[in-house]
Amino acid sequence: MELFNKLTCCAVMGISMTGVMAEAATYEVVFDQQWTQGSHPTDFPTGAPPAGAHFSPLVGGTHDSGVTFWEVGGMATSGVQQMAETGNPTGVLADVNAAITAGTAGETIVGSGPAASPGSQTITFEATDDFSLLTLSSMIAPSPDWFVGVSGLELKDGGGIWQNEIIVDLFAYDAGTDGGTNFLSANDPLVSHEAISSLVGSSLDGEPRLGTFTITLIPEPASFAMMGVLGGLGLLRRNK
Repeated sequence: MELFNKLTCCAVMGISMTGVMAEAATYEVVFDQQWTQGSHPTDFPTGAPPAGAHFSPLVGGTHDSGVTFWEVGGMATSGVQQMAETGNPTGVLADVNAAITAGTAGETIVGSGPAASPGSQTITFEATDDFSLLTLSSMIAPSPDWFVGVSGLELKDGGGIWQNEIIVDLFAYDAGTDGGTNFLSANDPLVSHEAISSLVGSSLDGEPRLGTFTITLIPEPASFAMMGVLGGLGLLRRNK
């Protein structure tokens, strides 16, 4: 009867039991790559990768508000520069690992790309209460230093519940480290780096989105969800 009353109370209050009790959540990210010659005809790089249009492996991590890996108006780290200019995820992974050591990030995320566009990439990751922000990025390739991504995306809603689905439209960013003006520009490193910005005055200026991130919560098995509920209510006992 006590169990029934506690569960009924939560239901009447409209509380999502799984959302409240779950300290961690597993998500799937589908990167739907929509960059084509039809959608972005100006200077479109034709052929098969690496000469043709593609995106580098998704890379990033989960973290808290104590760290920012990149943001519009900020300066690119060497790791972000490496990702945006070459597609190599190593430097960004090093940035995230340093934040993990500092206690401001939860885990690294890296995909298996690169993937030709149009196409898709899919990855899964785990977020926790302490690290519920998501940063991901991928190089637009070939390009001077252009990329797509999200920075510090909150996976919980205003009530602290894990969101079931988040869809993000993706547009191009300029890392501010190379002066090239089109996809096949020769390497033109900037002596004085500029701030990361939305791409303006380039081959992609004014064009449609390059793709979407669809970030979907993977439900935990009902049995584990109920164990989390019972544990949160203090109704589970451990055998000694």
